[in-house]
Amino acid sequence: MIDFIFLFIFFACWGGIILIISRKLFSLSNLDVSKIPKERMAKIKKDLLEKKIAREMAELRDKMVGHSRKGLIYLKNTIKLIKKRCKLHR
Repeated sequence: MIDFIFLFIFFACWGGIILIISRKLFSLSNLDVSKIPKERMAKIKKDLLEKKIAREMAELRDKMVGHSRKGLIYLKNTIKLIKKRCKLHR
């Protein structure tokens, strides 16, 4: 009989805990996180960092393309020069 009383108290406590948590979760789900200053600042900081990284990557890509084009032009001119010199020696 005492076991049933302890079991009843155990489940009643768990039921109370679940009831309290379910009520708090409902109120937390309605909370607008974007109005919290720290969260707003964190989101703005993240967006700024993403834009900065994207801009720097675009600049790096443009520089690499420019340098590779210059390198290809230099290589092309060098090959032409070598071919001209080879023709002169024949």
